[in-house]
Amino acid sequence: VEGLSKKAGKVRGLDGLLGMIHKWYAVLKVRIMIKIFKLSDYSSWKAFFMFIFTIVCTFFWNHFIIRKDSAYKFSYYNRKL
Repeated sequence: VEGLSKKAGKVRGLDGLLGMIHKWYAVLKVRIMIKIFKLSDYSSWKAFFMFIFTIVCTFFWNHFIIRKDSAYKFSYYNRKL
């Protein structure tokens, strides 16, 4: 039982860490976009390119780094114990 509870603690910790990174990334993304708009001197093609790039990065982040089922898995482990 002790080993299991330690494992659950690690899982919860990982979940918290991923959540923190995700929030930090969201804030950072907005800051980067604002900076790029300023740097590109509002030149439309650069801004448009960076906008597309950000969307692609966000899509990648949401689907590969934080998988949709990870939250379900973590809550499942917590319920099981």
